[in-house]
Amino acid sequence: MIGSIRVLCGALVVFATQLLFGLEVEAAPVDSNSIKVVVSDSTKIYHGSEKKFKSPAVVDSKRVYEVIPAYKYIQDNNLTEDDPKYWFKMKEATKTFTKALKKLSQKKGHDLVGEIDSMYREDGAEIPDVTDAVITLVGEL
Repeated sequence: MIGSIRVLCGALVVFATQLLFGLEVEAAPVDSNSIKVVVSDSTKIYHGSEKKFKSPAVVDSKRVYEVIPAYKYIQDNNLTEDDPKYWFKMKEATKTFTKALKKLSQKKGHDLVGEIDSMYREDGAEIPDVTDAVITLVGEL
């Protein structure tokens, strides 16, 4: 029992160290025969779990935010973080972004979506870029 606890604690320390120092964490697909993905920045995973997925995709969040009306309002009115309205509009923009990603997941089956360059396939193949599809979905919301 104590040995098991030590092993678990050791694994947690290694994982925490990887996250704190930005080391890469290997993401394991649900199906053991599936592709292997390495997540280099887990803070930029916007949808899904890097521990359990079948179909990864990447998105350019900056391009998506630029078409979200609430974010456009911030830009058009030169709002800064010191302006209370900024935070309400950013919350609204983030909700729209998240909603579009969830809708994409339902339509296309991508159950892990992260920022471009936040993950890569071990075999060197490209991870699909779904930015244009997310932008289209933002327009439909």
